[in-house]
Amino acid sequence: MSAPAALAAFRRRTARALADAELHGNLRRATGGTLAKRRALLAALPSADADRHAVAAARHADAPAREALLAQAVAQMEAAGFTVHHAADAAAARGLVLGILRDAGARRVVKSKSMITEEIELNAALEAAGLDVVETDLGEFIVQQLGERPSHITAPALHLNRRQIGALFVRLWPDETPSEDPATLTAQARRHLRERFLAADAGITGANFVIAETGSLVLVENEGNIGLCSSVPPLHIALAGIEKVLPRLADLDPLLRLLPANATGQRAGSYVSLINGPAPAGDGPTARHVIFVDNGRRALAASPEAEILACLRCGSCLNVCPCFRHAGGHSYGTIYPGPMGILQSPYLAAGAPPAADGRSAHRLETSLADVCSLCGACAEICPAEIPLPDLIWRARVAKEKGAPAGRRAPWRVFAALSARPRSFRLAAGLMRAALRIAPGLAAALARAWSANRALPPAPPRSFAAELRRQQPERIR
Repeated sequence: MSAPAALAAFRRRTARALADAELHGNLRRATGGTLAKRRALLAALPSADADRHAVAAARHADAPAREALLAQAVAQMEAAGFTVHHAADAAAARGLVLGILRDAGARRVVKSKSMITEEIELNAALEAAGLDVVETDLGEFIVQQLGERPSHITAPALHLNRRQIGALFVRLWPDETPSEDPATLTAQARRHLRERFLAADAGITGANFVIAETGSLVLVENEGNIGLCSSVPPLHIALAGIEKVLPRLADLDPLLRLLPANATGQRAGSYVSLINGPAPAGDGPTARHVIFVDNGRRALAASPEAEILACLRCGSCLNVCPCFRHAGGHSYGTIYPGPMGILQSPYLAAGAPPAADGRSAHRLETSLADVCSLCGACAEICPAEIPLPDLIWRARVAKEKGAPAGRRAPWRVFAALSARPRSFRLAAGLMRAALRIAPGLAAALARAWSANRALPPAPPRSFAAELRRQQPERIR
């Protein structure tokens, strides 16, 4: 899809979203509530700033350092009994999962919420192979039943309210008592999912982090379903991006404070699991496979946007982004929405062609770097201190360098005039005169800009001229 087509599709989806008052209310309440809890929590956390600096130090690394950490983690994990695999792209990752399940004779699969499995489009591949797959995170379960993608990376059903979820559960389980009470709805889902855990042949999870020092797999959650997926079935498969590796176990300390605070406004995740290898016979999975997925991450590491690999996937930049809060995650048309998604999606899309450089034509063309107000709120809130607006601006500049000459020409004229004040004043005067004669000229010249904005009438004189007339002493 070309850049204009990608942006046009975004605008169509956004127009539908903005016309949906119920959706807009759902987004406002959900993101606003999380932000309020986060603010209150971090205001009472004396170590918040120090934790943020520590997280940034642990997560920001250059490509050679990341490769060294990955090699160390793999060696430690293999020594502990994990079976470690490497997937160059989404197709390879899907193939590895299918092969492991086939070799184990597994047919019934339970999954925890994992954006990397969304990224590689794993569910569709498993279902096409005839496997029985169920999402066990409540939000993921809801969107799976609706045939939708997650609308938010930490709250998949953020776009839905309790009435809509209650109506879905009535359709799924007619024998259950209709309800819109969150606790009742959660209890209903728990009853129906519990039997799936007990009958499962395999559990598939993502990974929040991997510790290079110890070879530990770190899983952070609130619902307990990840612990069940990784401990009840006889086979456990974990997928992790190659950027998930932390140097030391001590690096977890600030992360386990800031990740839940920024993701859900909680002081701590309800459950934190450190898995150090297969379980003893009769005490959990005797086979644990870890698949480290590249799928564009090495290309991203070689790009000007490489700092985004420090992302914790907490979703706080989505919650504070005015574009996301108005349009919702589905408007982006990508797995990863919001500021972090603008930077990651062109590289991590399942169908993105491989490229040695970080700036292939495909990646520039599919960029949604224009879907950003550059307000800077995401940089202020990011727990990993990623300069998101700067990176988005760079991506936008790179994208525009490849724009058609006709689109670049007006800006070149504007830049040339701006460097010559006398010429600029002359051109501005001529434009004001033209607009007074033909008021519709501005809308015709800037159709895309004026389509959703009311243009004011042209003033009789410039601001500088008016200031000179009223307060000549201020003009030198």
